[in-house]
Amino acid sequence: MANFLLKTDLEKIVFSSLMGVIVFFGGFYWFGAPAQAFMVALLAQMAMNPPKLLISPKSMLLCYYLLWYAFPLNFSDNYTSMAFEAYDQTKSIIFVFVTFQLGYFVTSFPLNFKKSNFSVKGQSPRGHIWVSAGLMAAFLMLYVLKTGGVSRWILEGGRNFLYRQGAGLFYLGFIFSLNYMLICVGFLSHRDKKRGYLALSFLLVGMLSVFIGSKIKILLSLLCLGYPFLYEKKFLTIKNIKFIGLAAGIVVVLFALRYRGDQNVGAYIQYITKYFNTYEALLISVRDIEPQPFMTFFLPFNKISNLLFGTDLHYDLSLYLTSIYYSTHYSINATVQWPIETDMYLNFGYWFGLPVLALFFALYNMIFFFMISRGNLGGLFFALNIALYFMGHLRSSVIYWTDFYYFPALLGAYVLLCKIPLVTQSQNFSKNASDDVAI
Repeated sequence: MANFLLKTDLEKIVFSSLMGVIVFFGGFYWFGAPAQAFMVALLAQMAMNPPKLLISPKSMLLCYYLLWYAFPLNFSDNYTSMAFEAYDQTKSIIFVFVTFQLGYFVTSFPLNFKKSNFSVKGQSPRGHIWVSAGLMAAFLMLYVLKTGGVSRWILEGGRNFLYRQGAGLFYLGFIFSLNYMLICVGFLSHRDKKRGYLALSFLLVGMLSVFIGSKIKILLSLLCLGYPFLYEKKFLTIKNIKFIGLAAGIVVVLFALRYRGDQNVGAYIQYITKYFNTYEALLISVRDIEPQPFMTFFLPFNKISNLLFGTDLHYDLSLYLTSIYYSTHYSINATVQWPIETDMYLNFGYWFGLPVLALFFALYNMIFFFMISRGNLGGLFFALNIALYFMGHLRSSVIYWTDFYYFPALLGAYVLLCKIPLVTQSQNFSKNASDDVAI
């Protein structure tokens, strides 16, 4: 309805944001139900000012705050009895809402990148596929040998992923080569209508998932395979709703099989929601730690010192806090993720960090739309990675130590793939690329 009433992007952005603020703070202070108000505010803004594209920083922001906050806060036993009366609880939920509100507002503004002109003639991705497949296989072999060999992976299975110290370079080479190959295969399948390529590649990702280890990285690999089909897809369409529903059903079934000792549907939901414990981590930091200027902001630069000078300094906010509050996890090289709100709170008392957050949101949104408007496979690969990487930052900090190699690697991939043009010119990524209305 709001789409018919509001004539300009700016009016729609301001109106939907204002409604989100009214719903959240009204529900918080008048009804004492901040968790429910937060979910309603998110859904209301999604309805009034939805992301245009299925995959973009704005859609990733919305999905993150629904999955990591709105869903568990309303359905997990850890939070459903929480009264939100304690000072740390009140402050934390306000931090979460303000961060979402600021990010949704910033990533809603129109961008005016002119779409590059390109010819349908260009390089074939076949050579890229063979070279990247060879590199992927070589890096995987080195990675397996460095982490104990085939026998250890057979005995330990996926748990061996936690013991990959010293094999980081081989692991990163394996993942990056795999994803590079997959987006080329996906593009070739889309261009030549060869669906068999997709099926074989999907099976390959399934077979390699034990070595990939990370759920987010498995998702990224699958998206690389499908992104040439998806990059122009709208956020809210009947087909996408069916696809999301099917994906959600598969996830529920997989969790049910893993939780096979209990046949209660409610137990399945609790099992899933306990995975998204980011709010609990934020509560700990707000309750226990007094913020100081730039307390942990430059931790990622310690990674450079560790590599160059052999120091052993903490370089990751989540690893640092995990070592303090979750020593058992830390001892087995597992990490509890602290959110970007913790980063802003520890270093800027949160409120003074809002300009930093606004710049962060604007920068990633600009990079995404600039790259996707290039009209070539390199831009597509960069844009997809940056959208998923954006979500990774939301689960960590504004500056992350992987930035130091990830952006150069993406630029290198762009240079290699930029001569492969996309096969359609149907989408205009100029002003209409405002990540605007979907249906």
